Amino acid sequence: MDSQNTFFDIRNFTFGKSTAESEIHSLNKYFVSTPTYLSAKNDNLRKVFYVGHRGAGKSALFNQLIYEYEESQNFILLSITPEEYSYGIFKNIEHDFFDMKAIYGVVWHFTLMVALFKATLSFFEKKKNIKKHKESIKIIKGYLEENSLLEGENGIKTLIKYLKKFDVSKIGINVSHIKLNELYEDDEQKLLNLFQMEEIRRPLKAFKEIIEKYPAFVFIDELDTGWDNSVESHHFIYGLFYAVNKLKKVNNLNIFLSLRKDMYNNLPILYTDAEKIRDDIEVIHWSHDNLKALIGYRIMNFLPQNISRHYLYHQAIDIIFEDEVLDYIIEHTLHRPREVIQFCNESLDKLKNSRFLNLSSLNRISFEIINLVEMDFYQARIGELCEEYKYQYPNMRDFLNLFEDALEEYSYNDFIYYLLSKVLIYDKTNHEKWAEHYKENIEELAKDLYEMGFIKILGLPFTKYYAYYEVSFNSFKSLENIRIHKLFYTALKPKNK
Repeated sequence: MDSQNTFFDIRNFTFGKSTAESEIHSLNKYFVSTPTYLSAKNDNLRKVFYVGHRGAGKSALFNQLIYEYEESQNFILLSITPEEYSYGIFKNIEHDFFDMKAIYGVVWHFTLMVALFKATLSFFEKKKNIKKHKESIKIIKGYLEENSLLEGENGIKTLIKYLKKFDVSKIGINVSHIKLNELYEDDEQKLLNLFQMEEIRRPLKAFKEIIEKYPAFVFIDELDTGWDNSVESHHFIYGLFYAVNKLKKVNNLNIFLSLRKDMYNNLPILYTDAEKIRDDIEVIHWSHDNLKALIGYRIMNFLPQNISRHYLYHQAIDIIFEDEVLDYIIEHTLHRPREVIQFCNESLDKLKNSRFLNLSSLNRISFEIINLVEMDFYQARIGELCEEYKYQYPNMRDFLNLFEDALEEYSYNDFIYYLLSKVLIYDKTNHEKWAEHYKENIEELAKDLYEMGFIKILGLPFTKYYAYYEVSFNSFKSLENIRIHKLFYTALKPKNK
């Protein structure tokens, strides 16, 4: 390595921000083309629902796709964000609406269509030279203006406005028994018109004509923000799923919806037709090599150009990290891009502010630096994981703390026995419903701990330990061994026997 080319002031270096929202205008410079991204770009392979844990790169994927479709200037684009549409915003607005799945379904359908109408107008305002579809645009714009949906109307206001129309006292009938597939048998025309969204029939037809020439892409990201596992939150998300399944049937209308992994695990509860959408689901996983490329591309981007032009990304890694340090960082995470970037940035900050920094020579992140950073990082990660699963497993941190005396490796049967002993101890003091359930279903808890990343598994046909982000596995009874993930094993400071 030529020191003349590689010397620079590392105090000015960064790995960039760890959240896609903070890098919306620069992410394309160092975006990694993962298998999920390549499938999403392919008309025959793309899915509708993109599932991943927090920090798995769902927003980054959507932002990159939006960037590329905007560059082409031939598509109508709509980005649905939690700032305007999330359940967290909805539940904070005082309301007493009739809480029924069917109503939420049609209200979400209406809301997304109105948003698409507005996105269509925006598209044509930028395309003044397009002569076709003027009559269709006139119809869409006329509808929005007549119903005061054009100016100063954000997403959640549109949703609530239509929801208010389902005022049962004004309609004067009992709708609790209604199912969407039975509506055509109902005699109440007013209610029927609401469920059929009769008022947008004409602009909807105009919209469908337009997207035959200019396909539309809708990106719905993190609308589960604020989800609290309440009945209302279930209905809110159900309504969104129902609407998405309606819209995806429209020719040339492409839907991308991100979904947190913990909500995906609750899918049968949230959405009664969950099995019907399995083929439309893409679960986002990152390989070790892809995560290494992620950091390598960021290094190339943030290095001075006179240095980066001499190297490929895997060579640039050696400018910032000593041998095997980045591999160690990745293996001590749950393979989520956000946490890998955070780990790297915290290590870099420690280097910049430590006695190890010597600007007279090349400075790299070493294992000495990692040793100063890792324990605080692991503790923070455990806290974030417990926060992520707080509705499924209240007080999960108290349960994990019981693993302080754990071994790193167990036979499968020994781990099940050990796990049961911890559940029994925990249940004596905490009395959580989930702990009571798992006393009789302990193997289910082992599977859930695997899905959370707490344990890795070994068993035929595998020749090494795998985590959930490396292989999907359901038949736990054929497993031979269990290993506690290095992140948790290190953070909980177990004592080997």
